[in-house]
Amino acid sequence: MCGLSTAAAQTLLTAAAALKLTEEVSRGFWMVGELGASVLGNPAVADMVKHHSVLYRDLADPLGVLRHRSKTGLRDYWSYVPGSSSPAEGHREYSQLMSSSLALIGDHILNSYPLDSYGSLVDVAGGTGNFARAVKKRYPHLSATVLDLPEVVTEAKDQGLNSPIRFVATDMFRSSLPPDTELFSLVRVLHDHDDEPVGRLLARLHSALRPGGHLLIAEPMAGTAGADPIGDTYFGFYLWAMGSGRPRTAEELRAMCLAAGFTGVREFKTPIPALTRLLVAEKAVNSE
Repeated sequence: MCGLSTAAAQTLLTAAAALKLTEEVSRGFWMVGELGASVLGNPAVADMVKHHSVLYRDLADPLGVLRHRSKTGLRDYWSYVPGSSSPAEGHREYSQLMSSSLALIGDHILNSYPLDSYGSLVDVAGGTGNFARAVKKRYPHLSATVLDLPEVVTEAKDQGLNSPIRFVATDMFRSSLPPDTELFSLVRVLHDHDDEPVGRLLARLHSALRPGGHLLIAEPMAGTAGADPIGDTYFGFYLWAMGSGRPRTAEELRAMCLAAGFTGVREFKTPIPALTRLLVAEKAVNSE
């Protein structure tokens, strides 16, 4: 079925077994292993693996990537990166990747920080609304608005994904933000951008929040115990090749939030911190 010789199949299966993707249950008889079953059960993992072909091409010359960050293939994969020349089909690919991979962390976020006490949510750079839909499914009473670039909003509406969520075409760095907002969320957003625009964005969100309002930040972070190969190695090189952003520690993000005007930042533990950690920043009740 695979068009492989017995020796080639044996090489593949043995290599996969070392990664726990396959398991030899008896001599010559194989099945999927523990992690192989997880891959099959999570389509988002396959989407992540497929898109890595772009990163691998860049890393064929790692020193070249480090010297010439503006000339990588991964930069063009993500259409929102400054200087990207991503075509429409590339934009659809990354929207699919973002949508499917969010399923891996959405429940972790909501289990770690329940939203029962909120009446509304504005998800910034929320793509085609996967996180907002997860929120609505769990909290039907809560009104959800997604802000993203015009092409993303158009795609969401073309796919019939806009109800019962409100989509608003917005450039989060330049467009006006909804005033007197109760809760903003940034899910896997900040690590994609450099320090200066992140600082400006945090200040803009602080200004748009109502006194006592909150900002939820969820993303993988550098310095996560036991996850250094993910935060520092994988995301370090990935974001460098992407041409924008860097992995930040929770302490760095906390300091940036405080510099933007927030008076307190709390971390809430998540089940798999290697996938996402969670910070919630608060605007002072007496803030103007």
